Amino acid sequence: MNFVQAIKSGFANYTNFAGRSSRSEYWFWTLFLFIAGICTSVADLAIFGNTDLSPINLIFNLIVAIPGVAVSVRRLHDINRTGWWLLLLLTIVGLLVLIYWSLKAGDTDQNRFGNNPLTRDESDAGTKENSGGVKVAITIALFFAGILILGIAAAIALTAYDEYSRLAREQDNQTSAPPKAIGAEPLATFIPPPISGVTRASL
Repeated sequence: MNFVQAIKSGFANYTNFAGRSSRSEYWFWTLFLFIAGICTSVADLAIFGNTDLSPINLIFNLIVAIPGVAVSVRRLHDINRTGWWLLLLLTIVGLLVLIYWSLKAGDTDQNRFGNNPLTRDESDAGTKENSGGVKVAITIALFFAGILILGIAAAIALTAYDEYSRLAREQDNQTSAPPKAIGAEPLATFIPPPISGVTRASL
């Protein structure tokens, strides 16, 4: 299954949580979501000029949310696992497990979720050709995922460095300020009260 076929299949099986999806369908769909997400974000920035306001990207994510979950469930079916394993997304370690499973080849024969999508939809020659396309799609997806992870790590490191610099400046300002001497406060001028019954003439 090529890139265009994967997109068509994703929308054609919009709410289909049964059956199986091959690696090529899953990873080409993932690549489509990644590229389209960048395009919609750029469109939001160009039109609205504010990264906090992203209606185009939000609408796109809402449209592809259901077919995205559906193709993920069918990919798990392809390796003979139930779609409930997607709940592993709630954990960090589980995300790594799901990525590993998505890279695995599907069952060559029929399993409890249906027939092999490759033998059903493609010839043997087409399967060999698309296996190379799957590797390219996986490589591209992992490359951009690595860039995204590095960007997040760099942003966290930069924030931590800025916070450390701010605390260091505050500490330097406190240590460089001259200490106040005890009793150095200016004394108020003492003016004695007038003595009652005493006048200047009597002095």
